[in-house]
Order: sequence, then C-alpha cells, then structure tokens
Amino acid sequence: MKKILLLVLSITLLFTSSVFANSANNTEKNNKSENFIEKNVDGITFKISKKYSQLITNEDLESIAKDYQEEEILITIEEIGYAEEDSFSKDLIEPMWGVGNTYETTYGAWGTEYVKKDAFVASVAKGESYTLTSEIKINLNASYTGTPYVPITVGADITATYIKSHTFEGPEETSFFNSREFRVKFYEKSSNWTQKWYMDGFLVGTKTGIRTSATKYLKYSVDRNIQ
Repeated sequence: MKKILLLVLSITLLFTSSVFANSANNTEKNNKSENFIEKNVDGITFKISKKYSQLITNEDLESIAKDYQEEEILITIEEIGYAEEDSFSKDLIEPMWGVGNTYETTYGAWGTEYVKKDAFVASVAKGESYTLTSEIKINLNASYTGTPYVPITVGADITATYIKSHTFEGPEETSFFNSREFRVKFYEKSSNWTQKWYMDGFLVGTKTGIRTSATKYLKYSVDRNIQ
C-alpha cells in the first residue's frame, strides 16, 4: 500500500512540475510576443519592437522589404541606432588661412537619407542558438570624394555592436520557418563641397567633391525556409 501511495505521489509531482515548466515557457513566449507589434509592408510581415515602433518609418521598412519580394518570410526589427547629428549642418562656409593663401570651403545641405550597405551577421537553424565568444563591431564611416587643397569636414561615423555572450536564437520548434538570419542595414546622407584657393585675394583654383555622413543602422532578422 505504501509503495502504491509513493508511486502516485511521484507521478503527481512529475505532472505538476511539467505543468509549471510549460506554464513558465508559455509565459516567457507570451512576454516576448507582447514586446512586438506586427505590420505588413509591400506584402512582407514585420515584427517591430515596441521600443522602436514610433521611430521606424514606412520608408525604412520598404527599404528592407524590396530585398525580399520573392520570398515568404517574417522580418523582425530588433534595434535602431542613430549617429550623432552635430555634423548635419546646412549651408556652411568654413574659411582656413595659410601664409599668403586663403582656402574657403562651402558645404551644401545634406540630401535625402539612403541605404549604404547591408551586412550579414549570423544564421541560426530552427530550435538552435548561437552565443558569441567575442564582440562583433560593424562600422559605417563618413567619407568624401575629390582632392581638397586642405582637409574638409565630413559627417558622422556609426557602429553597430553585438557584445560578447550575446545569443542569437533560431525560430521556435513550432515555427513555420526553419532558419533565422541576422543582418544590419546602414543608412547615410551626402552633400556637395566646394573649395576655393585664393592667393593675395585672387582666385587661383577651385575643387569640388561629395562628402557623406552615416545616419543610422537597423538590426533585423529574417525568418525563412531553406531547402
């Protein structure tokens, strides 16, 4: 009789533990889902972190969706990072004096933001996870074209960072998709520059070019089926 009671008690405890474990897992999944909103853009379903839902624009989502028009996928926007805006000046004249020379640099207003590059980070299969053993940094640096007489002012740099011990998780076992790819899309703006070289008040030469400034990055993941 005691053996029967012990067996029943053991089964009851095992069942109760299983129920609590499943309940905890479901609660965690629900909490994750509640942190995102869904939006459809150009036929692509996006999950957007509520933290950034008021910051991301339809143009941002369209810039990602256009790369995946032939696929059935789910895209999750996980993070947005912005460059410092102190370099985003409008028309500016920057004189520089030298011995017997004057260099005058004029900058045009920054143009419309555009995608500069899209970087692959990692890919994880359904039900799997991958933890970084070292930090990952991906940069987009300001630059310029042309050969100015003297140094010019360019825009801002930006860096997307994944810290050591960051874990990338693939789709859940119950997901329709079997793979999740993690990527970062970088954006920048550009403007013209003109530099004039004067000697004793007389114009000697003029040079022109384009300068760029990083504006932001979007960290996102793409759930898809890989055959």
